Amino acid sequence: MGLNYKSIEDFEDSVVLNFGTPIASKDYENLNLNASVLRMKSNVHNALIVLTTQMDVEDYDDILQKLENINVDFLNPEDVNQCVKSNFKDCNTLPNQNLRRPFVLPWSSVWCLFSCWLWQSSYGLILAFLMRFCI
Repeated sequence: MGLNYKSIEDFEDSVVLNFGTPIASKDYENLNLNASVLRMKSNVHNALIVLTTQMDVEDYDDILQKLENINVDFLNPEDVNQCVKSNFKDCNTLPNQNLRRPFVLPWSSVWCLFSCWLWQSSYGLILAFLMRFCI
């Protein structure tokens, strides 16, 4: 699961939760502990690259400034990553932030969704929990 914020500096801002393909724990059962940890870390890292915006640490401030200047939609990590990868030549930008408002969840709902995703395995239980406590 990847979290993308509209503005990382503003606490109560818009956030998008991107759910990727589940990583099955049974894929690591037949490996020794060290090999399974290394493989799992690699798989999680590769999954998060697709679900979140990626910027090099060395050039973070410069890249962030360029992205903010052209007004990219930070809630769409796939577009932002393509923009960075193309050296800012292939970028989808927002014409006016007031025209395209993202779906925003209150933090209590975000936490509720995250908790359900993390601790429940049955879609029926998740839906029942959401219907009863979160909506």
